[in-house]
Amino acid sequence: MLRHTVFAFLISTCLALSAWAQAPVDPPKPEEAPAPAPPPVEIGKVIEGYIANLASTDPILATEAYDALKEIGGQAVLPLATKLQAKETSADARYMICDLLGELRAATAVGVLIPILKDPQEHVSSVASAAARALGLLGDASAIDPLRAALASADMELQYESIRSLGNLR
Repeated sequence: MLRHTVFAFLISTCLALSAWAQAPVDPPKPEEAPAPAPPPVEIGKVIEGYIANLASTDPILATEAYDALKEIGGQAVLPLATKLQAKETSADARYMICDLLGELRAATAVGVLIPILKDPQEHVSSVASAAARALGLLGDASAIDPLRAALASADMELQYESIRSLGNLR
């Protein structure tokens, strides 16, 4: 009797599997067309947006903008240098721009950074010290004389960064 029960179970299982195997399969769906790509964003507008965020009072937003501009690299140098020369740019943004130009090793920015060392209004805001630090990172020998002249400033931070930069340039 046990054999009969096991045999009946095996037959019913085989029939069920056979019916399952013969069940119609859903036909494959035609491939859907990929979603259209978003329109390309002009990199200049993206860079301008990040540069504007450098002046943000939100430190997280300003830091994210700094990091993004650093990641963009060489394409950001000219817009950064232009914004640095604009008088309406805040001291905080000018400070960060000087740092960025140094970090990016933007040799073309030497001519923009040197006049900042000579501007006494920049000494109060530490923008001149950021420019001195950037010049040291750039390694351009044309910055040696302006950095030496900056040693006569009353701004201790500028003197310190000028000394460090001169050490990097020797």
